[in-house]
Amino acid sequence: MPNMKQQHTLKPLLKVGDEVTAAWWPPATPDITEVAPSGWYRGVIASFKTVYPNKSSSSNNYYGPVRAYSVNFDDGDFGSDIPEHFVFLHEEYEIMTMHD
Repeated sequence: MPNMKQQHTLKPLLKVGDEVTAAWWPPATPDITEVAPSGWYRGVIASFKTVYPNKSSSSNNYYGPVRAYSVNFDDGDFGSDIPEHFVFLHEEYEIMTMHD
């Protein structure tokens, strides 16, 4: 089993400008954690914030910081505070959704 330091390298930390495919919800969605995304679309990371650990937290996440991303979608839409598990580098998304 990898040690704690190695575990932090398993999860990608995306940066501003990265080309991604991300989940999208209509702007009027009250709580995106309660409903499935309406679709998956290409875009670019506009910004991110570290959700955990936050400044008041003294503990560390086993896999590194937890982030939420803002995405400028290619069609002109904007998504904010998208949880990291709904944002993938575009190349990774293509590989994960390949069919034989």
